[in-house]
Amino acid sequence: MVLSLESTCFCSLLLLLLLLLLLLLLLLLLLLLLLLLHRVIRPVLESYVPLWNYALTKSQTQRLEAIQKRAIQIVLNFSRGMPYSSMLYAADLNALARRREDISRKFFHDITKSTSCLHHLLPDPKLPSYNSRLRSCEKFPRPYTRTKRHRSFVQYALSHYQDRVYSD
Repeated sequence: MVLSLESTCFCSLLLLLLLLLLLLLLLLLLLLLLLLLHRVIRPVLESYVPLWNYALTKSQTQRLEAIQKRAIQIVLNFSRGMPYSSMLYAADLNALARRREDISRKFFHDITKSTSCLHHLLPDPKLPSYNSRLRSCEKFPRPYTRTKRHRSFVQYALSHYQDRVYSD
């Protein structure tokens, strides 16, 4: 059976359309996987971040970053040799450590407001007249701890996030 030129062109055009449809479906799948990463995987990794972020060891932080790295490799089909910073840039993401710090900092600034239900956990603020004579204008006194490992999020936050606390 001999195919005519018109039927061959029609078949190749149909094949091209099917390939384009397949590419669109793959793109849609990629977008769904990215949405899954943003909406499901990251919130699980970031649940209750302010309560446990300050106590993470370096190896635990690296293991959490490895989870995100592997998820990006699967979703975006990157090779294993690609640097993590390049993968983050291509996926338009930040490192989990930075996100945890930002979330913890925001949480601390939220509880420094007198309307917060957790505001009572903070020590009494310094007097403004006393504070204006000091080099550092921190609103709350820094806690004294004997160990470098801080005992609670509030103590850690008072030592690390107080630089940008604004008065109510």
